[in-house]
Amino acid sequence: MGCCPATEGIQIGLNFDTTAATSILKQRYTLKKIETLAFKSSLLGIMPKDTQYGGYQYVGAIRSAIPTSVSHTDSVAFTAGNASVYNQWLCSYKNTYASANVTGEAIDRSKGDANALVDAMVSEFDGAFIGVGQTLGNDLFGDGGGSFGQISAGSNPAGSATITLANPSQIFNFVQGQILQTSLDDGTGTNGVRTGTVTVSAVDINAGTITVSGANWAAGIAAVAPGDYIFQNGNYNGAFPGLFGWLPPYTQGPNPTRSGLTSALFNGVNRTVDPVRLGGVAYPGQGAPKSESFIQLGMLVHRMGGRPDVMVANPVDYADLERELGSRVQYIQMGGNVLSDAQISFPGIEVATPYGRIKILEDVFCPQGYGFMLEMDSWLIPSMQDLIRVAGEGTDGLQWLRAATSDSYQMRVVSRATTYCSAPGHNGVVTW
Repeated sequence: MGCCPATEGIQIGLNFDTTAATSILKQRYTLKKIETLAFKSSLLGIMPKDTQYGGYQYVGAIRSAIPTSVSHTDSVAFTAGNASVYNQWLCSYKNTYASANVTGEAIDRSKGDANALVDAMVSEFDGAFIGVGQTLGNDLFGDGGGSFGQISAGSNPAGSATITLANPSQIFNFVQGQILQTSLDDGTGTNGVRTGTVTVSAVDINAGTITVSGANWAAGIAAVAPGDYIFQNGNYNGAFPGLFGWLPPYTQGPNPTRSGLTSALFNGVNRTVDPVRLGGVAYPGQGAPKSESFIQLGMLVHRMGGRPDVMVANPVDYADLERELGSRVQYIQMGGNVLSDAQISFPGIEVATPYGRIKILEDVFCPQGYGFMLEMDSWLIPSMQDLIRVAGEGTDGLQWLRAATSDSYQMRVVSRATTYCSAPGHNGVVTW
């Protein structure tokens, strides 16, 4: 990457000058650079953000019913009826962590070549920011449970080291070396994770399969079973609610239901008392052409007073929608809602509808089979300080740490954030 001015301050060999190393990374990892690395999800890039929050949770209110003290008769309007109904969303902040590690061996080997050490630090640190961005991208489409895949019903984890995902499009969440846990539920239940872990040894993107080290999955997780949900180690029930949480879709199949919309409190609110205003518009496409479902969902959202301006879909569904809409589309570049002056943008298409122009973006983290139509100014990602940042920066000033249990130095990355929607009923989800 070329020599940095602060490189000369690093002592190579037995001593690692953490002050100089920190200075180098500060030069490289501006907010603009972090966003470029981390915002691989188009939705994460465009969703409004605010970094000025603290406390235990973000609190927001929604009026789900206007005053009922309305009548053609004055004595009734002035003496009967009820005030507006307000619901208070209590959105808890969730932590996401990653670490960049430089081994003592790498430090010793770089003796006499300071740039080699800088390259090692940059490579690991890039990976930490990318990893946190990928986790947040997945969480932004999740329901808050932290699962990022499910073992298919036809897999045999007890007898094979290779399983197929129930939704193969989620294979992009998995990489070699990941440590995985499984559970009977998706992280929003009470089962917890099964005892044990497995480590990913191979990933086949095209087949949607994951292979783990050892004879089979059961060698690491004895009770693993088909249908189990998969988590990266430590992620069970650790995510903030994403679109599947705020806007539960209809299930696939001949008898669709909104199984994710129950009387259980979601961010402190029982949404079954007004499932559309509090849980969003849902439409079961039932195999109809995607373009028809797109128009129908838009009409239903508009009927609720929404002005949808963005739709996000998996790349496969996006391609189908683009082909079906044909000459009606215009190709666009949509700028990201970032915190710096970074020129982040995402390619997409735009379609004129009876209820306004809607931009359609692809996002690899959106599971295939679902599309989300959003009124973007109803959404917010509140965070404590920058959405993704170096842990300890601005507090104790200590960034590089000597690892206690290994021959390495460590830099830590953190995100403390949640999601908030001021008007779920102005947004919708379609099951293609």
